[in-house]
Amino acid sequence: MLAGRIVARARVTLLLRARLRFCLRMTITAVLAFTLAHLLAFPLHGLWMVLTAVVVSQMSVDGSMRAMTEYVIGTFGGAVYASAIGLLVPHTTPTEMAGVLALTIKSGMSSGRLRTSSRH
Repeated sequence: MLAGRIVARARVTLLLRARLRFCLRMTITAVLAFTLAHLLAFPLHGLWMVLTAVVVSQMSVDGSMRAMTEYVIGTFGGAVYASAIGLLVPHTTPTEMAGVLALTIKSGMSSGRLRTSSRH
């Protein structure tokens, strides 16, 4: 009985330490990205650098690598798709621009539902 409580207490302590290390790592990553963005004077104050740093940070290195791969593939796929839509669909009037925007957003929302992996 006593041994079981000691083991359970040790597990909780280890879990809390892992979460604390993760929080510290994520905070340091975001602050470094923010500092770098300001030093290099990126547009929008480096908002995308900080968001990317936070999104890619995971509890494990494997999770971070998987998230980074998905993020890069999604970014390039979105850029290719948006470029194709911009080149192939005429959009000279505000109404046509709204249609292109709706088409792009709808497909982006649909592709988000096709995601097969989950990150915790």
